[in-house]
Amino acid sequence: MLYDVEYLPTKTGDETIKINNMLIHSKYNPQREAEQIYQNKINQNHLNIIFGIGNGFLYDALVNAKVSKDKILFIEPLEQLKNNRYTLYPIIYGTRTKEIELAITEKLINYSKEVNVICTSNYDKIFAEEYVKLLKLIKEIQNKNTIYKNTITKFADLWQENIIRNMLYSYNSSNLSDLEKTTSKPIVVASGGPSLTKQIPLLKNIRDLVILIASGSTIHTLVKNEIEPDYIISIDGGMINYERHFKNLNLKHAELIFSLTSKYEIQQTFTNRQFAFYDNEVSIDSSVFKQLGLRIPHIKGGGSVAHYALSIARYISDGPIALIGQDLAYTNNRTHAEGNKNMREIDREYIENRGLVEVEGYDGGIVLTDYAFLTMRDNFEEIMREIDQPSTIYNCTEGGIKIGGMDQKRFEVFCNGISKCKSTKKNTIASSEYNIDNYIVTMRKEKGKYKEIVILLKTAERLLESTVASKEFPASTQKKLDSIDSKFKQLLETTLISSVKDPIVMRIMTQYNQKDNETHDESYARIYFQQKDLYKSFIEVVKKCITYVDATINEAEEMRDGIK
Repeated sequence: MLYDVEYLPTKTGDETIKINNMLIHSKYNPQREAEQIYQNKINQNHLNIIFGIGNGFLYDALVNAKVSKDKILFIEPLEQLKNNRYTLYPIIYGTRTKEIELAITEKLINYSKEVNVICTSNYDKIFAEEYVKLLKLIKEIQNKNTIYKNTITKFADLWQENIIRNMLYSYNSSNLSDLEKTTSKPIVVASGGPSLTKQIPLLKNIRDLVILIASGSTIHTLVKNEIEPDYIISIDGGMINYERHFKNLNLKHAELIFSLTSKYEIQQTFTNRQFAFYDNEVSIDSSVFKQLGLRIPHIKGGGSVAHYALSIARYISDGPIALIGQDLAYTNNRTHAEGNKNMREIDREYIENRGLVEVEGYDGGIVLTDYAFLTMRDNFEEIMREIDQPSTIYNCTEGGIKIGGMDQKRFEVFCNGISKCKSTKKNTIASSEYNIDNYIVTMRKEKGKYKEIVILLKTAERLLESTVASKEFPASTQKKLDSIDSKFKQLLETTLISSVKDPIVMRIMTQYNQKDNETHDESYARIYFQQKDLYKSFIEVVKKCITYVDATINEAEEMRDGIK
């Protein structure tokens, strides 16, 4: 669409703009108008997304007010207004959704959802469709951030306990690197969506010709239909995952591929061979990995076990891959396939409570989904942009949501074509050897680091409290605190403590915002309580981690004594 842009003089000598005969700045005093917008509408504690830069009057007002560039993002849909004088604040010209999404996501540090949208006068009329799309995109990003933030906050402690406790099972079992590109057989990744039910008969017919990977709870649907997978993937750190899907699970041959955040009781009780990998919640900079000689591979995933299942499928095979049961939607008004312990019919109350939305389906129709599923779809699309041999990965779900970047193929067609694929297997896994005493010594050193961290932070607490009377941070005290903070960060990076620090940092960074026209006493109080909260929170979680280390040391000692 062509836009008619006209520059007109104002009474102050500046130039205002008309776009398609609509005025977007004051024709009297556009600078004063911009100053009023800055004072009345800009929120310096939020990300301010400004739709329309026009002739740059608000831009200049923000520069003059020295508003942080981290809090401003301009989106100008009309590319012909591009001006090279704008160098401080980021500006996106055009309406490329991915570029806008990336820019907003990067600006919303610590997964915040605090966004303030300001629309330049008449831009919502001139660019009505683009403005509605922007508002919808912002809402989607906010929902994703909320989901991710809530997930981290809810599961951080569980993940941390599992990471520490799973070190023992990672040490005394195989790890996923032993399976890297060991086969060229086709792989079927089965997830628990409602559409899995109709694919079961076809899956039975080709079972001996493929490697079958089950995503978590999908195991029950498969077992109910007398199908046993080659591998089960586990990443869920909750006790309910163990009790509902793995406790008393009787499998003859299926092997377990687990992340370090998986509930440790699963690995503790699983009797067949196991393979470990680490995910995005784990840092392997810890000296524990080096001292134990662990070479656990990193697997790219997302919010679902199915994301890891896809990445693992490509990691172990260079053959074709089919995804089935990957609905990411409430196909036929069901949450899961028949036989899945989580399956239920959805009703109007469920639709309203979950805030379900309509999106394009697998076959071009409309299906019901939610923002959690949409986030999972985006994770799949991100994986597909980076994965090896994406052209041989097929979405054979035949239902649910449409996943971009993935070729759609009927499962029957995939099944008919696999006989033409070579299926040689090069699985040469060496038996693992480990020294339980080495593990115990290593974990005792880890515990020593935790105790050192607690001593450092308690010292920082006392230094901080010494400033209360004067309400000042003397240079000497600040220097000591900076030194402690530096030692703390360096020490923390060498430990297994990873997931529990994220919710602390997110909360601290978003909870203590600077006020407008803050007084000296208010500034002192904000910084004091922010630092005190930080120290206290880390002391609490590190003390918890000491109990987790004690538990894994005790278990290792019991294993050692049993061996002897």
